[in-house]
Amino acid sequence: MVKFEISGPDRILFGFGTAEQVPELVREWGDHLCVVTGRHPERYDALLEGCRRVMKSVAVVSVGEEPSVELVLEALDKARAFGASVLLGLGGGSALDTAKAVAGLAVNPGDPFEYLEVVGAGKPLPHRALPWIAVPTTAGSGAEVTRNAVLASREHRVKVSLRSDRLFARTVVVDPLLTVSNPPHVTAWSGMDALVQVTEPLFSTRRNPFADGLCREALTRAAWALSAAFREGTNLEAREAMCIVSLFGGIALTQAGLGAVHGLAGPLGGMVEAPHGALCARLLPAVCRVNFGRVLQQRDEDLISRFSRLGELLTGVRSGEAALEWIEERMRELEIPRLRIWGFREDWIPDLVERAMRAGSMKTNPVPLRPEDVETIIRESL
Repeated sequence: MVKFEISGPDRILFGFGTAEQVPELVREWGDHLCVVTGRHPERYDALLEGCRRVMKSVAVVSVGEEPSVELVLEALDKARAFGASVLLGLGGGSALDTAKAVAGLAVNPGDPFEYLEVVGAGKPLPHRALPWIAVPTTAGSGAEVTRNAVLASREHRVKVSLRSDRLFARTVVVDPLLTVSNPPHVTAWSGMDALVQVTEPLFSTRRNPFADGLCREALTRAAWALSAAFREGTNLEAREAMCIVSLFGGIALTQAGLGAVHGLAGPLGGMVEAPHGALCARLLPAVCRVNFGRVLQQRDEDLISRFSRLGELLTGVRSGEAALEWIEERMRELEIPRLRIWGFREDWIPDLVERAMRAGSMKTNPVPLRPEDVETIIRESL
């Protein structure tokens, strides 16, 4: 029996030039706009100037690192002191997750830790988030359409989520033109994150026809566009395709869940200072190899067929082995760093294995992984 539930933002606008509509969109929700963006807000001077023309006041909060609980609390204090009536998340996944968390915590009383998973009580948010508009400037995280903000807790050396359907953006604006200026390494890391997020839902234990359709449509684009966008940043067709991959991945993971790549990347992100997309990219080949091996052992015909279909979508050859080879080729082409480059040490492996085995995304991996399987994945990614 097929059973699933669909939820998401109120509205999604996609296409070249759609960012020009942002000033009018934020004005619908109030007069005092707080913009959460990356470390170089001057990149978006034209868009911000358009907002200043229609709003009574505009404050800009710059996020220059992976989002953390501490960073969100600082941004929350600034937004409250400013009296923000609407937020604009403008940037990559870090800016969007920070804006999402600030929007949620701004209107929900009490200690913010009451609502955080793992390090807090994980209580549900009683009120819908302050209105916020999501405008991604990278093609990767899909954070613009997800229900959770992923935050590092520096104190606990772990990444946790603030998760609720009440966190969805009111409007999402995806303009591929905003991604053209991304340098090759950002294109590679964010693009691989997008690839992971249209691959893991296809195999998740919560897989369903709705997410399957999104993933398969996206994978046909990722097959050629990821390399093209990396090699030629001004290739508008490739940039548009990767924005679709990212958007579809964010929707698909929300509806179907993820797997061991994210089960490992979450706790790993709390142990090293590294972009989330770079960690997901490095973990993907080993996770796929281990999963495929276990699927073959179990003779699970549906999952074997899905690996074969993945190969067909990526290479035209209906073979799980072809899919694994294509992924390995992307690692070399995109120059994806190994985990040791980010400072991960071999003696940390037992700790990471223990943390990963408890991760929520590990529960929806297509096959149950043993601690020795997880250790193999980590060692192959070092």
